[in-house]
Amino acid sequence: MVPTNTIFESIFYLLVALYNTFIEMIFYSKLKAPKSDISGQVFVITGGNAGIGKDIARQILDMNPKKVYITSRSAERGQKALNELKAATGKDNIEVLSLNLDSLASVKKAAEELKKKEEKIDNLILNAGIGFYKKGLTEDGYDIMYQSNHLGHHLFLELLLPNLRAAAKPGHPARVQLTSSTAHFGATESSLSKMETTASGMTQYSNTKMMNLLMVRYYSKKLSPDVVVHGIHPGGVDSDFTQKFPEKMAKYGKMITSKAFRTVESGAATSVFVATHPDAGKITGRYWSNMQTLAPHRIATDDIVMNRYMTRSFEEIKIKS
Repeated sequence: MVPTNTIFESIFYLLVALYNTFIEMIFYSKLKAPKSDISGQVFVITGGNAGIGKDIARQILDMNPKKVYITSRSAERGQKALNELKAATGKDNIEVLSLNLDSLASVKKAAEELKKKEEKIDNLILNAGIGFYKKGLTEDGYDIMYQSNHLGHHLFLELLLPNLRAAAKPGHPARVQLTSSTAHFGATESSLSKMETTASGMTQYSNTKMMNLLMVRYYSKKLSPDVVVHGIHPGGVDSDFTQKFPEKMAKYGKMITSKAFRTVESGAATSVFVATHPDAGKITGRYWSNMQTLAPHRIATDDIVMNRYMTRSFEEIKIKS
């Protein structure tokens, strides 16, 4: 039984997070997703221009989908990723879309462009986000990390719901996945209440990853059985995310991640598995790690907390729930 006292609960979940990280590093350092039949399916991957998102796109392209769309904030980086993915896979059924999650106007524009291109979207992989930042506000007036990791994706999903529902078939639901993290175990009801005022750094990162799991719970209830929705922990990954750190931190961060963390291919494995494997389409509302379902923090299954913060999220993206 999980203790409900705030201090003891925080200690308990810190130990859970550390244990899961240890298991991941020792037993799942070389994770690889099996191939599945995804012919005829359309995939959209936010942040598919770099890191984990780019390798998710590569692995999915190797399974012969109908089309893959990756999004990028930068046109230059998006085109570079597009060229590299085409060269790596020999496939040209991939396209890049401009998307800046820090701007709700950009999210709306990207969704409108995508809806013109595709009537049906089989799989929406909401992968993009940031892990380190200088505290500040977006052009919409929200905390940068909160909007990049959660709000922008919430709006994007809402705008693409008709396309996801259109792709659903009996026994073959459309799929949505949101990137969370084992860091979500660090969130508390108290920290969530400070998410848009004083929360920053690792606390805010934990908050945003918890928000994504609350979003998973909300939409798994709302969209089932036509659309299944899952949360993903990719694991500690030796990707390029340390390049965004201050110079000294980036240097030492890279030294640590190159020795202790898994490869980008292994980091993408759980997302690819949940996006493509038949078993992941039979259930909904789960938190996944190492291609397995895992019990999340108690808060992530609390409907009162879910309704409180999802109601606020809907208000901020200016859409009725």
